[in-house]
Amino acid sequence: MKTCLDPLQFSKDPFQDARNLKTDVRRQMSEDREQMSDVRGQMSEDR
Repeated sequence: MKTCLDPLQFSKDPFQDARNLKTDVRRQMSEDREQMSDVRGQMSEDR
């Protein structure tokens, strides 16, 4: 994950950058959901 936004990483098109950031956020959210579902599965197995 990129913590600091490096201006060199951004293209000349700010709209494209916004789209890329949105897709990055969506990808991270889906990964978080997968991790949460994994944790829930482990908790149900422990019972």
